Amino acid sequence: QNAGSGEAPKHEDEAKQAEQEDEEAEQEVEEAEQEEEAEQEDEAEQEDEEAEKEDDEAEQQQEESEQEMKKKWMRQQSRRREWQQLER
Repeated sequence: QNAGSGEAPKHEDEAKQAEQEDEEAEQEVEEAEQEEEAEQEDEAEQEDEEAEKEDDEAEQQQEESEQEMKKKWMRQQSRRREWQQLER
């Protein structure tokens, strides 16, 4: 036996190696989970930005529509005044 030579028995080396491989695999799983979580956060952030952009665009369209209505109303008022003056 090589107990006096300072070398660990073979089965101990194998156990250490298996433990190390388990730890590495665990670390890889953790990293993959963190990566996936980060991707999901990025996606959610992007969706929020897109929704905000759509809200802004809708608001702008609403404002433009209101401006258009105001212009039409002003034109109608102007025409009414013209007609009233013509009728006199």
